[in-house]
Amino acid sequence: SWPYQWADDALRASKLAHAGLAPGKMSEQTNRKGERREVWALALPPDYAQSSAALAKTQLTKSGYRLAALLQAIWP
Repeated sequence: SWPYQWADDALRASKLAHAGLAPGKMSEQTNRKGERREVWALALPPDYAQSSAALAKTQLTKSGYRLAALLQAIWP
């Protein structure tokens, strides 16, 4: 069914989007309310901005086609 196919595609895309990311050392930060949070720095590959932008554009294009197909199925 469509939802399962779309979810599988999103999982494949997320693996591509996160390829090459490496979590760094954990540290604590305090927010404005005084609450402590654990945060991790991320090491990004040099081409991350370009590759992630291209992947995002592809996923947005797919989502537009999928929305159109869904609306056509609902309102023929």
